[in-house]
Order: sequence, then C-alpha cells, then structure tokens
Amino acid sequence: MIQSGIDEAGLGPILGPYCGASTSFEYNGVIKDPRKSCSSILSKEPGNKHLAVGDSKKIYTSGKLKVLEKTVLAFYELFTGEKAENAESFIQTLSGQSLPGEIPWYTNIKALTLPLSYKLDQEKGQQPVDSLKIALTGAGITIKSLKLTVQPAEEFNRLLNKTCNKATVCQEILSPLLKSAVSLSDQVVVDRQGGRRYYGDWLVSLFPGKRLNALRELKELSRYKMENCLIDFQVKADALCFETALASMFAKYSRELCMTAFNSYWNSLSPGIKKTAGYYSDGQRFIKDLQERGCFPENPDLLIRKK
Repeated sequence: MIQSGIDEAGLGPILGPYCGASTSFEYNGVIKDPRKSCSSILSKEPGNKHLAVGDSKKIYTSGKLKVLEKTVLAFYELFTGEKAENAESFIQTLSGQSLPGEIPWYTNIKALTLPLSYKLDQEKGQQPVDSLKIALTGAGITIKSLKLTVQPAEEFNRLLNKTCNKATVCQEILSPLLKSAVSLSDQVVVDRQGGRRYYGDWLVSLFPGKRLNALRELKELSRYKMENCLIDFQVKADALCFETALASMFAKYSRELCMTAFNSYWNSLSPGIKKTAGYYSDGQRFIKDLQERGCFPENPDLLIRKK
C-alpha cells in the first residue's frame, strides 16, 4: 500500500514564493503511522533523540530552524542517497526547476550551504538518517517519492491575472503534484485550505476519462474515489496524516531557504534593512523600507504577490 500527502506553504504572505510539496511512502501491509511504528526515531513533537514530523507551523518557529531542518534533510538524504549541499541543489533535485535567473534576490541561493542552522561536523555518533533508515526498514516502510514546486511572486501573479481566482491559482500550481501522487498511490491526503468542499471538477479536469466517485463532501473532509485511488481533501490533514505533515515541512523549509536568500540580497543592497518573513503587516513594512531607501524594484510584480 502506498500513501501520499500534499501540502503547501506561503499562501498568506505577500512577499516570497508559494511552495507545495508531496511525499509518498510504501507500507508492507496495512498503513500505520511511522511515528508509532518507528517511535525510536520519529515523533510528533521535537526532542533531542527524535526527528519531529508534524504540522510545520508548530515544528518551526521564527529563528528556530534546526528542528525542521534536521528532519527535512534526513528524509532528503534517505530518498536521494546524498546529503543536501546547498539550497539550489535541494530545490532543483526535488522540483526539477531552477528559480528564475532574472529575479536578483534569488541568485544568491546558490551560496546557501546546508544545513543553515547547525554544523554537520559537530554532530556526534550515529547520524539521524542512519537511525531513520534502520527504523523504517524494520517497520517495512519505504520512501517512494519527494517532490516540490516553488513558484515566485511573478509566476503567482501571472496565473492570478489569468484566472482572477486565488484558489484556482493554487490548484494549478499543485496539479502536477496531485497527478503524480494519484498515479503512484492507493491513497492521497491533501491538506484542505479555506472553506472549499467540492473538488470534483478539478479532479475531472486532471484525469479526463477516469471514473470518479464523490464519496462525501463535508465540512471537514471531501473524499473521492478515482479508480483504485482514494483521494481525501482533509481539514488539518498536516496534523492527522504523516505524509501530509512531512509535505508541509518540506514546503515550509523550501520557502525558508528562499526567504533567507531574499533577505540576504536586500541586506547586501541596503545594509541594515530589517529582514522579513513576508507576511502582510511586516511585508508592508518591508516594502515601505525599500521605498524609503530608494531600492524598490521597477516591476513590483516581481516582488509583491497580489491578494
């Protein structure tokens, strides 16, 4: 049995990219939460001896990247067989895309050596990825897929100008992840955003000619059957499903890499400018700071995501 999870990060901010991620795991038998079957290394909560997998908004707090980063980089290394050396290769390997070269604040992402929050040579004893591999193998669990999509403000704005609907833009960006996950999986769990309950039209457009059954379309859960795959759009799925939680962490980490490069660029252009996470109030403050310092870009669509 293969289960996949999909989640996003960066829908609310007005600065920085919108990111999505999917993860897929194969289970030898029934699907069991790896945080229970591999409790020696995995947990919902941060701990010195565990890799935390949960809602990224709870795992990561501003300025405390280490817990999120250690988990993400351990799963990245397990999947690819290589350590993530820098932010550019991390994003390119999982997304198959490069950030647009014409956007100057992402050019120095090449210089971001990973990890950002700790030094590998200070980590003693068995590495987290080794313990993770042993635990998952013992539980009969195999990682099958890790995928990313990272969309800068310019692309998000282009799609919004075309559709005039933010929810439709998000669906278009996440569609390749969903198509890939459904083709691979017995069950896909997508974190549901907002109050939308009906996803049949989207699924029909993604899978023309495939038989689709709407099993339920309720306040907390919309469930569909696409031939042999069960597709759930679940409220707070990142708190309920391991794969979706891990996807939320990969999406969040990718955005943090981009925002680190973003803030580094603007600080090099205007030393001392206060960094931003890009959310509305502080994003407006940052935009005002750029304007006052005379370094606001000529094309605001490259910088500011439309709401």
